[in-house]
Amino acid sequence: MTVSPDENKIGIALGKQLIKDHVMVTEIVVYKRNRDNVFELEKMRDFEDTDACITFQFSKTNNSNLLFFSREEVYSFNYLDESSERETVYKFENQLSDTPRFGVFSKDQRKCIVTSSQDVLFVNLDTGEEVDFDEREKISSIQNILSNDTHFFVLANKKDHKLGYYLFSMEIEKP
Repeated sequence: MTVSPDENKIGIALGKQLIKDHVMVTEIVVYKRNRDNVFELEKMRDFEDTDACITFQFSKTNNSNLLFFSREEVYSFNYLDESSERETVYKFENQLSDTPRFGVFSKDQRKCIVTSSQDVLFVNLDTGEEVDFDEREKISSIQNILSNDTHFFVLANKKDHKLGYYLFSMEIEKP
């Protein structure tokens, strides 16, 4: 579930639970706040990208556009326009080995971090800089990620092939 930057829309990805913690997104639902401050269904539409991450965000520049992660790219599409095609925002040099589980952006949506169960990739969308964080830190079994104004945080269950709880932070401006 995600909230638009103006906090007037809530988006939800619906899908099917597959094997090995994989989820296939099959529908997108967006609710919009009405004059009475109640959220009403704005749009429900089929979504046919079997490689999309279940987490997405509303674009800061146009909250009719949703930003998604796949194993190869960050892309956007206008959920209100049924004929809208997905538009590549950034194509990864270091593709993920599997369907992404999590993806988050910096506040300005110019940097992001995307993960599969084994991969963690930091991307600066402006410069094309990519940091293969899982390789650098020797981590895997990624459990969650989040961000604040200055850092991305990664929770992993393996480091150097050893089980445990490992929490890492990465400065958004100096990964």
